[in-house]
Amino acid sequence: MYRLLGVLSTLAAARAGNLRFSPEFDITWELGGDVVAFNMTCAADGYCAIGFGASKANSDTITCYFLNEVAVCKDEHVGSVSTRPTEDTVQDVTVVDSEGTGDVWWIQFTRALITGDDEDRAIVTNAPQSIIWALGTVVNDSLRKHSSEGRHVVQWAPYFAFNDEFSVTWDVTPSLLIINMTCSEGHYCAIGIGETKTHSDTIICYYAADVVASCEDGHVGAKLTAPTVDAKQDVTVLSAGGIVNGGWWLQLSRPWDTSDGDDLSFVRDGTQSILWAIGDVTDGRFRKHSSEGFAVADWGQGTIVWPEPPQLDPFFAFNDEFSVTWEVTLSSLIINMTCSEGHYCAIGGTTDGQTTVYPLYGFFSWVAYTILVALGAPIFRRKFYSVFVVSHVALSIVTVTFSIMHISGGWRPYLINSVPLTILCLDFAVRTYQKAFTYPVTVSYSGAVTKLVMETCGRRWGPGSYMYISIGEVGFSEAHPFSVVSHHDSGKAVFYVKNMGRHTWTDRLSRLSVDGAEKLFARLEGPYGNLQFDMTKHDKLVLICGGIGITPMLGIAAYMAPAQSALLSWSVRDPSTILFLLEDIEALLAKFTNLRIAISYTGHQSLNEADISSSRLTIDHGRPDFKELILTYADRHSAVAICGPAPLIMTAVAEAKSSHFHLPLHVETFQF
Repeated sequence: MYRLLGVLSTLAAARAGNLRFSPEFDITWELGGDVVAFNMTCAADGYCAIGFGASKANSDTITCYFLNEVAVCKDEHVGSVSTRPTEDTVQDVTVVDSEGTGDVWWIQFTRALITGDDEDRAIVTNAPQSIIWALGTVVNDSLRKHSSEGRHVVQWAPYFAFNDEFSVTWDVTPSLLIINMTCSEGHYCAIGIGETKTHSDTIICYYAADVVASCEDGHVGAKLTAPTVDAKQDVTVLSAGGIVNGGWWLQLSRPWDTSDGDDLSFVRDGTQSILWAIGDVTDGRFRKHSSEGFAVADWGQGTIVWPEPPQLDPFFAFNDEFSVTWEVTLSSLIINMTCSEGHYCAIGGTTDGQTTVYPLYGFFSWVAYTILVALGAPIFRRKFYSVFVVSHVALSIVTVTFSIMHISGGWRPYLINSVPLTILCLDFAVRTYQKAFTYPVTVSYSGAVTKLVMETCGRRWGPGSYMYISIGEVGFSEAHPFSVVSHHDSGKAVFYVKNMGRHTWTDRLSRLSVDGAEKLFARLEGPYGNLQFDMTKHDKLVLICGGIGITPMLGIAAYMAPAQSALLSWSVRDPSTILFLLEDIEALLAKFTNLRIAISYTGHQSLNEADISSSRLTIDHGRPDFKELILTYADRHSAVAICGPAPLIMTAVAEAKSSHFHLPLHVETFQF
């Protein structure tokens, strides 16, 4: 069902609603296919937010406000601990329109019902959904703690699925019932009014010759036969989406009361019995239905429910698909079993009257895996890497072991799990072999950056490559990835490592450098990584970076061809970092005459530009204009590579994608 609905969702008609949370905050919404458009109205000096979840903890939130007269909507989430929302890595909210006038502002934004982002929650259209809301003030571009908040339950749209192949949504107007019908390809779908099949009023919809959407207004008389087409057709097809990937969709309307003797009236205020059916269409003819049933509809309240079955006493329902009633005689136990179509149902017991105790192997496996995922958080991975490595190895073994014990079935669980275990062992063996060789390291240090130079003895790598480095004196069990700055033909692997703060591997490395440890031995694993485009196919390269993000850009520039040209834009705030990398930068400029480097200095300390600037190395103060940079330098034969802090990456990527050249992109982020 969900596969079919997902395929057809882009064809669905719009459904709308509105909520007023407070005098200062209200929203309206409109569903169109697999996207929902929200219109949010809020006080001019404030922010307003809605979230999907029963409480603030573990919720998915959208916060909107005006910043410097620009509408902003942030896709955020709150973890298991109720704290200030964290901005999502991937922004799945798009601002479509906005207006700020007088005492209020108005923003229209869209979001997909299902984004595929692990940090988002789905917007549910086939059941009520709990939401939260909040509003507060914006002072000096900062969001203050909310002044009002609350919870609400929303039914975004009326919806009902009769089975995996037939579902409906609907809208009501004063004179018409509008039904959006979704059905599987090659079938007709029918809905009608009546408590029995006889004396019923039917609407049968199908695609004639797989091309034309058609609906027939019909009825069944006192004798149970196929529906007879009404002389007067009171059903109108409003729109149709065609047959797409295994299903069709159409929208129809019918008056509540047609005053037609062949029709029954749809009840707008109250409940009524309805019937439904689905069957094959062959050569334009309706075959006998393959599935049918009855339900109870309350069109005005937006609900369709299954009729309550008559219950015998005693009665027990194991779930929505399996229930039993029973009778006891002197010699027998008589069981009446009800089961869903296409399934088997079973019941059994023990002769000794003892309760069966099930092993908790699956639970232990789930707990071990949950802890394993939690320990992969950046706070453990960066500051307690040894804990991260040891726990992942141990918990992986525990997870796999208990999952095998949980699954019964002889040798099959062992065979299934042997494939990933074999791959894991081979990967471990290759990594161990690579780290068997040690390389002498020359260490130098300036400010917050440490430079490592290693004689690599013929080892090869390419543009955009990185390697895992482990140094026994820094942390024997730890290995971290760093971009290679140099070309492999130089016989040396050059790395620049930024100090990421106290109690980290990079901090211990910088302390060794400060203490005068100029000679160390390192183990290398790799190279890994590659560019997301073939740089040999592009005449021009635009390399955009910030801070220590210059390292992969220098590694890319080192592999330029003589006929290529490149512009490297580097945003940096630490003057000592500029001076520390100046030697390698000048070496690249001397080697490649078509390379230009533009430094955007954003720091507050004084910088002696006279000792740095040259004809192909310029220094400007302030942040660069990426849009102007790309429009001025790039053409249709260019490619763009970006690395740096998250805000810089987001801005540069947006400007690159907005270019009419549709430039190929390589984006690199530092996670360890």
